[in-house]
Amino acid sequence: MNEASDRKMLNVFLETLATDSNKSLTSIDLYQEPPPWYDEALYNYLWKDNKNSSESVQYMLKQCKYFNDADLITIAAPVWNSSIPAILKAWIDIIISPNQTYRFGNNGIEPIHKIKRMLWLVSSGGPKEKVN
Repeated sequence: MNEASDRKMLNVFLETLATDSNKSLTSIDLYQEPPPWYDEALYNYLWKDNKNSSESVQYMLKQCKYFNDADLITIAAPVWNSSIPAILKAWIDIIISPNQTYRFGNNGIEPIHKIKRMLWLVSSGGPKEKVN
């Protein structure tokens, strides 16, 4: 099976970044570690009691730690029907959480993360044309 175009781009980017930087890299493959359903336990943890320890809460806490500790976020994903894949949307829905990646402060919404840059490596397919 051929490797997806977005995965190939990401691998080249990560190899280059790893050789040009002394920083540690954390790679998350959402197909190997898919986000759980945004369930009632996660909702209650975020908006009500903050005490539940369900699988969805544990996933969110782990992913938010990765997110908050990052200086750079790189997302590699194809464009599907002019949008992002559903699995990426589910991950974003889980990590963009109150008191986890942002908080409500005196001046409005304040970030908890320290991300300085975000990069999205996009691949989009189409028919290959013959070059004469």
